[in-house]
Amino acid sequence: MKRISLTFALTAALACPTASLADPAFGFGITILSNGDTAVGLRVFSNNRRNKPAASLGIDYKFETQSFRPAIGAAYLDHNIYVDATVGFDLQTNTLDFGVGTGMLWNSRAPFVPTIPTQNPTPPPPPTGNTDS
Repeated sequence: MKRISLTFALTAALACPTASLADPAFGFGITILSNGDTAVGLRVFSNNRRNKPAASLGIDYKFETQSFRPAIGAAYLDHNIYVDATVGFDLQTNTLDFGVGTGMLWNSRAPFVPTIPTQNPTPPPPPTGNTDS
């Protein structure tokens, strides 16, 4: 038990600095597990780039055992959805399980696009049409 807890703690410690350097994305979704159980969970992904793979770290709530499941895995991110494959540890039964899931995806922030003011702005066009008062 201590070895598995240490493994998850080490994985979380290594994943957090990576995620903070690479604009993480967040997700909420459903996972179908290898033992037939279903879970809902939250995910943090290592990047927020579309059509790219990402590492995932998350927590699931399993309906059958009514317990929590910390999970690590790999994901494919699209515009507003993700698909992932995870390995998790059921905290109540102390067993490892595998899962495949999908869900909604939120980027951590909108991309920053700097605007550079022009030195010589163009004047607005003169008014057109009838100007009777």
